[in-house]
Amino acid sequence: MAPSPRPAPEQGTLPLPPPVIPRRPVYFVWPPRVEHRESLDLLGAEIARIDALVAHVGARLKADRARLTSAAAADLIVEVEGAKEPLTLEDWRAKLEAAAEKFATKNRAELLEAGRKSFDTNHARFGWKDSRAALEPLPDFDEDGNDKILKALLKELRAHLQKTADFADGGARFVEVKLSWRKDELLKAHADGELTTAILKKTGFTIRDETEEFYVKPQEQRDLKSQSAEKPK
Repeated sequence: MAPSPRPAPEQGTLPLPPPVIPRRPVYFVWPPRVEHRESLDLLGAEIARIDALVAHVGARLKADRARLTSAAAADLIVEVEGAKEPLTLEDWRAKLEAAAEKFATKNRAELLEAGRKSFDTNHARFGWKDSRAALEPLPDFDEDGNDKILKALLKELRAHLQKTADFADGGARFVEVKLSWRKDELLKAHADGELTTAILKKTGFTIRDETEEFYVKPQEQRDLKSQSAEKPK
């Protein structure tokens, strides 16, 4: 019987596994058992077939993922008339928000009704929301703050563990200890007056005061095709 033709691969994918990788199992015993050297050899061939097939499918997935990632990246680019170069949708959205914030801030008194901090248009809600005070790292530190203090504390803890972990010789080395700043407690202690700003800065943090943040929240999308945007004057 002539072998059935192999289906053509879909566009953008690798070819199907070559004939050297059988599509069907070469070991058909269930449950698997080995009774002699020949069956052991056949079992080894089946494991080799599985590994080769998994590797090939993995290569296909990697190639398809790269193709889809490239296509998705192209879909997230927009060309705006007047811009020197294409923009990512993220950058374009940020510029739109900045323009909206500039206009809304300038005309805030006219746009907001008494007692409100937001206003609605046909397609979005614009407004300001309160941002609570929070810790933020000082310029010389990352988000984990000053780790020199933590390392000094960790050294003392390890020395204490070395004395108390007597379940084995040098038992402290089997125990992992990690230290980090409890930012919520630092913030609360500062708010309660237990920590001054100067002491707080020793931990590598400072206080970001309460502020207002401008936001744009799109409303449920309507049929935008029937509406044309007017160019700003």
